[in-house]
Amino acid sequence: MIKQFDVEFLRDMDEPTLLTAARLKAEYRVSLADAMIAAYVFRCEAVLTHKDPEFDILKGLLEMEALPYESKAGG
Repeated sequence: MIKQFDVEFLRDMDEPTLLTAARLKAEYRVSLADAMIAAYVFRCEAVLTHKDPEFDILKGLLEMEALPYESKAGG
């Protein structure tokens, strides 16, 4: 089903993207995985579409579209 979307699959990380991820990880409270995702978005001038409130710290740095977050039910 995912092959129906117009997406590019990324399998390798070049050095500039790795250094961008390292800078993001060092400067912001994001996980390494989120820093790597954000670095790809930044370097490719793409739009980050997500449902992860942890990306909110990068608002203004990346173009992003936040989908509705799931509320945490329970208590």
